[in-house]
Amino acid sequence: MMNQKKRMFILEAAESLFSKFGTGKTGVDEIAERARVAKGTIYNYFGSKEGIITGLIKDKIHFFETSLAEKLSSAQDPIEKLRVFARERLNFMVKAPYIKDYFAKNSSSNETTELIEEIDGKGMEIITRILSEAKDGGRIREIDVRKISGVLIKALKGFEREHVHASEEDDAAVNSELECFLTIVMNGLSKELGK
Repeated sequence: MMNQKKRMFILEAAESLFSKFGTGKTGVDEIAERARVAKGTIYNYFGSKEGIITGLIKDKIHFFETSLAEKLSSAQDPIEKLRVFARERLNFMVKAPYIKDYFAKNSSSNETTELIEEIDGKGMEIITRILSEAKDGGRIREIDVRKISGVLIKALKGFEREHVHASEEDDAAVNSELECFLTIVMNGLSKELGK
């Protein structure tokens, strides 16, 4: 049985090192030393460095989903929900650039493909739900919600790719650009042109 506290120490150590040096330049030896566990313990818990990375990413995804659900529940307006989703998704990628880097470097891996599909699939579900709510509430015109959701996910991924290495000083500019993008999208979907 896996000791959850020890598992968290390993993942926290790995995240600290990945954030500082990247996933490619961080080895199991460094993670074991930082977590103050035997190298064998890491292999018993995760199987490999890739297992650590996958475990860390899955934990981050779970935390992101929990945090996002809470923030979405406090937003009443579907348009605000879309803004919350887009901002939180961007923050998720920007605050953990090692995830994006790992995905880029291992894009042909089946496990990486599955994780990306999981993230994008859940994002599509959320956007679809938000747009359906807006459509049902008469806030936006009749649209193919699934198709628009797919386009929005692709656009957000491009936006994330462009800004994933932005410095904290650039936060205001990134948020301004994101707000501009979302305004254009919502104006395009609005029942009343220019609303």
